[in-house]
Order: sequence, then structure tokens, then C-alpha cells
Amino acid sequence: MTDPREKLIRYKLSRAEETLEEAAVMLRTGHPYGAANRLYYACFYAVTALLLTGNLSSSRHKKPSDSQTITSLCLNCSTK
Repeated sequence: MTDPREKLIRYKLSRAEETLEEAAVMLRTGHPYGAANRLYYACFYAVTALLLTGNLSSSRHKKPSDSQTITSLCLNCSTK
């Protein structure tokens, strides 16, 4: 893989896996709130990688009306 986007996808998935492992450690050691935080970020990294596979991205600074939403993307996929 030499495509920079593919490298970024692998990196994000690696971060997701590492963060998920951190969540498991935190849960085992009695830190449920910290574990929830790590789970949130594990999901964030995984979803970011998923969006990149479709050459998409997200921005927390844009309003939903400014760009396609996940819902509209899913509806468009089901009609094709």
C-alpha cells in the first residue's frame, strides 16, 4: 500500500484497536468512565477509517445542511 489515504486508513484502524485495548484495561481496573471515553474514541477512529474508504470525511465544524449527512448517504446507497 503506497496510497497515502490507505496508509491513513490503516493508521486509524490501528488507533481504534489500541484504544479498544485501553478501554478493556480501564474496565478491568475499575474505571468505567475512562473505559467509556476510550470506547468513544475507538468508535471515532473506526468510523473515520470507514468514511475514508469511501473517500469521505467528517467535520464537527460544518452544519448538516452544509454537507451530505450519513443518513442521506445510506439512503442513496439503498436506492442504487
